[in-house]
Amino acid sequence: MKVTCPYCYEIFDSKDVMLRCRRCPEEEDNVYFAYWEKVDSENANKMQRHAYHIRHRFLRKDDMSCDVCGSKDYDYICPSCHNELPAKMVEDGAEIISVIGGPNSGKTHYIIALLYELRKHGYEIGLDATLEQVGEDKNWHTDEMYRKAIRTLNTNHEVLQKTAQKSISLPWIIRLDSTDPKKNERQDPKKSIYLVFYDTAGESFEDNKQIQANAQYLRQSKAVIVLFDTTSIPAIKDILLQKNEELGRSDADRDDFDITWNTLKRFVIDNEAVKNKPVAFVLSKFDVVLKYHERLGFDCSSFLSPSGLVDKSYINGLNVFDMNQIKDAHDAIASSMREWDMGAYPKEFKTIFPIGRFFGMSAIGSKPNGSIITTNSIRPYRVMDPLLWTMAKIGGFAFETINDDTPKK
Repeated sequence: MKVTCPYCYEIFDSKDVMLRCRRCPEEEDNVYFAYWEKVDSENANKMQRHAYHIRHRFLRKDDMSCDVCGSKDYDYICPSCHNELPAKMVEDGAEIISVIGGPNSGKTHYIIALLYELRKHGYEIGLDATLEQVGEDKNWHTDEMYRKAIRTLNTNHEVLQKTAQKSISLPWIIRLDSTDPKKNERQDPKKSIYLVFYDTAGESFEDNKQIQANAQYLRQSKAVIVLFDTTSIPAIKDILLQKNEELGRSDADRDDFDITWNTLKRFVIDNEAVKNKPVAFVLSKFDVVLKYHERLGFDCSSFLSPSGLVDKSYINGLNVFDMNQIKDAHDAIASSMREWDMGAYPKEFKTIFPIGRFFGMSAIGSKPNGSIITTNSIRPYRVMDPLLWTMAKIGGFAFETINDDTPKK
C-alpha cells in the first residue's frame, strides 16, 4: 500500500515506514532537523528519540520492537523526512482531499471557518473532525493554531494576517470520520478521509519550484478544493471601487483569478491523472456578490430564499446533502461569469475539468472594515459545500445525498 507523506510529498510503501521509539533517550536526527530547519530555523531541534526500521521476517510476523531498547511503544514516521505520521494513514491507507488557493483567496480564513462549521454542525451529517498534531513545538500543533485563529476572529474581531512567503510550509492535517448521523450511540466510523491544507502564500502559484513540489501531492489526492479571490473579477472589482470599498489586497491591479486558473490549467495539461478528479472551484468572499447581486445581474435564488440566506445546503431536517442545490449554484455562477466577460472559464470545464463545479462561499460572512470584523463573530456561509460535494463524488461516506448535480450544457 502506497503512502504519500503530507510533509515532504515523498511516496513510499507502507511496509517501508519507519518507527520512532517513545522510550529511548534522545539522539541526533539529522534527517528530521534538515526538514525543520527550512520551516523554523530558530526553533528546529536536532535531538529526537531513536528512529529505526521495521525488521521484516520471512514467513513470520514483522518485528516492530525498538532495535535498541526492545520497546514496542512507537510512532510511525516518514522514511524521507522523519516527521510523525497518523497511524490510521499508514495502517489503513489514506484518501486525501487537498486544499489549495491562489493569491489573496483567503485560504487560511477558509480552513478555519470550515473547521468551525465542522465542529458546530458536522454531527448533523455524521462527520467528526480530528485535528492531527504537526511538529514537536506546541505552537505548530494544528489545534493550537486553530484556537489562536478563532481568538483573533471571534474575540479580537480582527482578520488573520496574510500568510508570509517561505521556503517550505506546514500542512494542516484533518481526519474526517464519517458515521451514520441517525444513530446517537458511539460507533466506529464508516469511512475516513484526510483533508490536507498547505498554508502557503498565494504568490506560490507563480513559483515554479513550489508548483512542482505540490504537483506530486495533487496527483495523489482523490479530489481538490481550490480557492479563487472573487474580488479580483473585473466586474466585481469595479463595483467595489465605485463604492469606495477597500479591496483588501496589497496589489489591486493584479488579476489573481487568471493567475490561479492558468496555473491549474497548465498543471492539468501536464498531469493527465488529475483531469478526472473532482475539483471544486470556490469563489471566496462571495458575500460581495450577494450584496450587489442586482447590479451584477446575478441570479441568487440558489443562495437566497424569502426567509433569508440559504447558508447551509445540508440542513434540511433530513440530514441529507442536497446535490441539486449544488447544481443550481454552479449553473448560476457559470451563467453570470459569461455576463461578467469571464465566459472562457465555464467553457473550459468540459475539456480541462470535466468533474469541476463552481461554488460560492464566505468564510467570515460579511466584508470586514479594513482589518476589523464588524460582526460579533464569524458567520461562515456555505463553507462545507465544496467539501461535502467532493466527498459525495469520492463515495463511500455515511451521509446521504439527494438529486443529481449534472450542470446545464
